[in-house]
Amino acid sequence: MDNIAEDKFVSDTKPRLTLKELRHVWLLMQSLNFNRAASNAGISQSALSQSIASIERRLGVMLFRRDRRNVFVTSYGRIVATHAEIVLHSLEDMATHIEATRDSREGSVAFGMGIFVANHLLSPVLTQFHQQYPEVRLHSTVAHLDSLQNQLTQGDIQFYVAGRDPQFRNKAPLREMLYCEELVVAGRPEHPLLSSPSISAIELIHFPAITYDGSYLRRQIDQRLTNTEEFELLELNCPAIKLQQPWLLVDLALRSDHLIIASRTALKDWLSDGRLKRIEVNDLDMSLDIELTYNKDINLSPSYQRLTDTIRQVIHDQQLMIIGRTG
Repeated sequence: MDNIAEDKFVSDTKPRLTLKELRHVWLLMQSLNFNRAASNAGISQSALSQSIASIERRLGVMLFRRDRRNVFVTSYGRIVATHAEIVLHSLEDMATHIEATRDSREGSVAFGMGIFVANHLLSPVLTQFHQQYPEVRLHSTVAHLDSLQNQLTQGDIQFYVAGRDPQFRNKAPLREMLYCEELVVAGRPEHPLLSSPSISAIELIHFPAITYDGSYLRRQIDQRLTNTEEFELLELNCPAIKLQQPWLLVDLALRSDHLIIASRTALKDWLSDGRLKRIEVNDLDMSLDIELTYNKDINLSPSYQRLTDTIRQVIHDQQLMIIGRTG
């Protein structure tokens, strides 16, 4: 069997038309003007006339009639042009499908995570995503909330996952509620604050705290302070030591009166085996809404959707308190 070029219809008895020839017929059908059709095809008028003549000769029918002023399509020309349109549009659909698949399997996504959530989400998210989509390049940033907000506004990241900040309204970002995390204050079993069933924020700041930046609780505590000494205690002790991973200093907390303020998820192993004891604070909101935040103006790629789906799956796998989407 003879080798047939890939851009030709295969037939042993019928004339074969190339994709280029089909496009020539379709373009001429659209404009009924040889100059315009030739320009759209990127060839000369003479070359287009020769191409149409060659097609007509091989098919044995006239596709277009010409006089000095006009071009008219024949019934045969309409048949060929109609089938040419189907074939050409099918090729466009194929190319679009391939490009969409490539975008979902390749490309890159830049995103951010707050320090609070990155400790238990980032590693499993990256591991799971790279296992499923190894061709996609991920650029992750772990930072404080104000830094993530600036990067989102500047377009350096496509989205971030962090605690809710109701004051962030730049460009009306869209938010999706992912889950509600709980902050925990913990200390050694013999810590002085454990002598009471619960404590106040003022009692809390009398002891040095190992925590993140502390801004979520500091904003609440600040409203309860009444004198210079209390403001100084807040500045000194909350936090006394700022860490991205507060539990790295569990040993210090076990040997001293230092408190650890971190997520319940991060401290669950130490709390469950009794090495740390939870200290209840009765006048602070210790729940933190974790949101996915992005700007409504940007075009979100298929890779973005796959990554955010992976984040939701990891949240589900960790049995975090999933809230669901908000409008």
